[in-house]
Amino acid sequence: MSVVLAICDPRPFLKPEETTVPFRAGLLDAPCLRADSLKELKLAYRQMKPVQTLDDLALQAVKLGRQLSANLDTVGGLPSGDSMPDAVDAFLRHLQMGRVVEAADLFVCEALERALNEALVEEITGDTFVPRVVGHDVDGEVCVVVRVPTYSARGEAIERALRLLHRFSQARDELLEVARAERLARQVLR
Repeated sequence: MSVVLAICDPRPFLKPEETTVPFRAGLLDAPCLRADSLKELKLAYRQMKPVQTLDDLALQAVKLGRQLSANLDTVGGLPSGDSMPDAVDAFLRHLQMGRVVEAADLFVCEALERALNEALVEEITGDTFVPRVVGHDVDGEVCVVVRVPTYSARGEAIERALRLLHRFSQARDELLEVARAERLARQVLR
């Protein structure tokens, strides 16, 4: 599917140019821009994204951590190793208290992800075939058919917990990365 995107010229007495571009979510939300190519339009869109501060990233990580903690409490019955239950309990307490950057929790996250993946495999009830758009060519969308497993109710809860764990891990990693960058910048400015 292609969409005709009108690129508005700031001078009202001229007609807007029209450019045919593949549809991408968010491009049509951009304000009127004059762009000679899709590359320039994408660059302008990227520049419009707000920069997140360290406080914003910390808040996001804490929120996701608390959501993850609440979600993991509802899953229950996860397979675990000998010392895993105590570590998971400590990890969940840390998340509830907003302590999202504990060094020891990184290993618990990895072990928890493995345990959730193992539990998820056991909850597969079947599969369905779903078309997915993978690109565009001159004729329109290019799709492939993907086999997607279907899960029991518990499996869906585990899948939600896994997605939330991935989002939390990404948010925490981004928070740590920005904190390191700010620390380096302060050292350089001294």
